[in-house]
Amino acid sequence: MLRQTPGLEVTAPSSLHGAKGPLKSAIRYGNPVVLVEHRYVHTGKGVVPEEEYTEPIGRAVARCEGKDVIVVAYLVMEQVAMQATELLAADGIEADRIGPRTLAPFDPVTAAAPVRTSGHLLIVCQEPMTGCFDEGTAYRAQELPLPDLKCPAQAGAAYNIPPHMAQTLESESFPGPQRVATAAKAMIGG
Repeated sequence: MLRQTPGLEVTAPSSLHGAKGPLKSAIRYGNPVVLVEHRYVHTGKGVVPEEEYTEPIGRAVARCEGKDVIVVAYLVMEQVAMQATELLAADGIEADRIGPRTLAPFDPVTAAAPVRTSGHLLIVCQEPMTGCFDEGTAYRAQELPLPDLKCPAQAGAAYNIPPHMAQTLESESFPGPQRVATAAKAMIGG
């Protein structure tokens, strides 16, 4: 909902290290910025350098390169996508992994540039499919001049049902690494 507000920049870090840079950038930025933190990232543990550093708002980052499929994921789903790309690599499938870092404005150029190589784009998020970030991103990908896209961009999201209160049901709905890997294989016909 925040990313639909005109003029509002929305960042979504996927790690503790990745949260400090956008936060420092947001403080110095000329426009209003919201930093969205996932509960698993916010309560996680990790090393954050003490030295000053910033990350550009509005720029995605390529996390790893591959030639078969592009997996775009944000927040905690970047970690799931990393595990999924490892599963895919075990099956001989090379996945390009992109982390948007900023949801609004979204950087379609970085996310879509590798499509020329693979022709397959999978966007992964934790929310249910209807109205999620993936749905809008997949739609926008179809509008880009991507003649190399071999099939429509796909969204790997949670099941299209209300959020669960029970941890076991939430875990079942959550698109884990195996489900993301399976979706990527289905796209490329593997």
